[in-house]
Amino acid sequence: MKKNVYVSVLCLGMILSFSFAQGGDKRWVTTESWSGYGTMNTDVFFVNAAKWRVKYRPEGSIPFYIYVYTPAGERQGRAAVQRPLIDGVRTLRTEKGEKFLRVKAPDAKWQIIVQQHVSVMEEWQLKKYQEEAVDKRTQPVATWTGEDTNRSYEVVFANQPWRITCRNVGDKSFSLKVTPLTGADEAGSSDDNPETDESETEQTESENEQTEKDSGDREEKEQKEQKEAEALINMTTEPGKKQTAWGYESGRYKVTVKASDTAWKFHAREVLSGEEEKRGSSMPVEEVLPEPPGNLEGVSQEGRK
Repeated sequence: MKKNVYVSVLCLGMILSFSFAQGGDKRWVTTESWSGYGTMNTDVFFVNAAKWRVKYRPEGSIPFYIYVYTPAGERQGRAAVQRPLIDGVRTLRTEKGEKFLRVKAPDAKWQIIVQQHVSVMEEWQLKKYQEEAVDKRTQPVATWTGEDTNRSYEVVFANQPWRITCRNVGDKSFSLKVTPLTGADEAGSSDDNPETDESETEQTESENEQTEKDSGDREEKEQKEQKEAEALINMTTEPGKKQTAWGYESGRYKVTVKASDTAWKFHAREVLSGEEEKRGSSMPVEEVLPEPPGNLEGVSQEGRK
């Protein structure tokens, strides 16, 4: 009898301890922190709490926005919209899982931390996840260096996620902007003349068709230019600093670098695909490529085998 009572008390104690760990005495734990200057995406982090918050400290000029996304591109919330710029905090309630923050602040410096409201068990699970998380292998896509520069380069990312790291080894700031390139390059000329015909009616119909075609071409071109104008990354790197921004869609991108009297370099890398991971990458950890000539047109993709 005494033995049964002892076992029952022991089991009850274990259940209460487990329940306490699951839901009792939750506290705020800082799990992520970033600082930057400009518009960019953070790396992916894991949320293991029903309630978490984003604290931010911006400095500079508006706009300043923070959005929450999943790696699959689903927008799950907004953490900040600042006019004017002031320190703030936003509490969020989302599904648990992997997230990243998209910061839109082309003319502002910022500091951001993520805190999660977790129990002892949830905090232990989070630490376990972070310990067991294996960094995916990456391969270099391109590396460029320069000083006085106002050029655009084309970079093609076959896989995602990918990242661009900027280093400023000079005495002045430099800017780097990344915009997506949509579709194929424009071909042909919009002022091609339609074939002439002896019949005035046929000529008028041909002219109307050409006018409609030109109008459609202009509309398509405007849509393309508008999408390309939406910078995925638009950051300023100060002397002696390094910044890393992430992208979560493969494709073609235009990278524009503006620098004056300062030495700079940027490295573009992407995560290996499943097949490439099995084969192993034959590329070195870092490969410095020569400064390409001219602007975006005529610059070939380099850095991948």
